[in-house]
Amino acid sequence: MRIIYTASKVSFVALMITTITVSSGCKKKEYFPPIGDKVVSPIDVAADISGSYFYALNSDYPRDYNEGSLLVLNTDGQKIGVTPVPRLGRSLTVAGSTLIITFSESGDSGPKVMLFDISNPAAPALAKTFDLSADCNPLNAVARDQYGYWAVSCSNGQIHAGVLDTILAQSTLTHVRSYAWARRALHIDTSRNLLFSFPTQLGEQTSADLETEDSKTYTDPDGVETATP
Repeated sequence: MRIIYTASKVSFVALMITTITVSSGCKKKEYFPPIGDKVVSPIDVAADISGSYFYALNSDYPRDYNEGSLLVLNTDGQKIGVTPVPRLGRSLTVAGSTLIITFSESGDSGPKVMLFDISNPAAPALAKTFDLSADCNPLNAVARDQYGYWAVSCSNGQIHAGVLDTILAQSTLTHVRSYAWARRALHIDTSRNLLFSFPTQLGEQTSADLETEDSKTYTDPDGVETATP
């Protein structure tokens, strides 16, 4: 009797250990509430060209919702609409009927740029998404109303530029420069077709002039350089 009982007990303990091991190997799914039309850590704002609506880019850096949102409000502060977007929004730019949003890499979503058609300013419509390389976390985007070119800067010093087509889905964006310094401050001079980009020290802020020579550009996606300024 004792031998049989001991054997049964050992078998039961082994079974229990096996069961616990298997159960602990199952990863519990995380639950995140929907962001809805809440105002959550807005990182950038911009008004439409008429001044009747403005946009708030909610960026979920604390990862409370696992998503971000583009919130549309009127001048009375009433919430008109909301569009879910990736978590880590960085910048929001309005140029005429075009709205440009940049996003950082967030683990489950790589860095990207989204173009929205805001011909109807109360209802932004996604027109095109550009996926950027993993080492290019965007800092800013710049565009001007009724001007055919635009640019995006990255934290690794890259500058991307392209055509902002009247048909947004046909717009282009190409890597055109690589610098040693990130450049968040951007300005387009439409009269002289110039892009001004100012070096930005993202760590400790310092006051110093930095003179650089812009003598190389990329002619194809593989990074073949020429001496064309």
